[in-house]
Amino acid sequence: MRDFWPQVQALAGETLATTAQRRLFTILSVDADELWLEPHRTRKKRWLRRKDFEVLLQSGVDLKRLTRADIAEHMPNARFNTAYVYTILAHLGIIDD
Repeated sequence: MRDFWPQVQALAGETLATTAQRRLFTILSVDADELWLEPHRTRKKRWLRRKDFEVLLQSGVDLKRLTRADIAEHMPNARFNTAYVYTILAHLGIIDD
């Protein structure tokens, strides 16, 4: 997954809908180390770290069968943001939704 983060960076400014509840969120910015997003419902900005994505992607979990529980287990810093992580990975085609 060498080119994973550049794909994430290309999402800056895009609005996505979570896969389960179809709740909209906008990816505000993506720099070298983190992603900032804003759920439309709460307008409370959240961040996700590149390092945490990399730990998940290198964990050995079957990415094609990835669940939100897997995300919470392998990305403990993102446990309240699993829907966003899942949606981003699905949008990029890294997991099947």
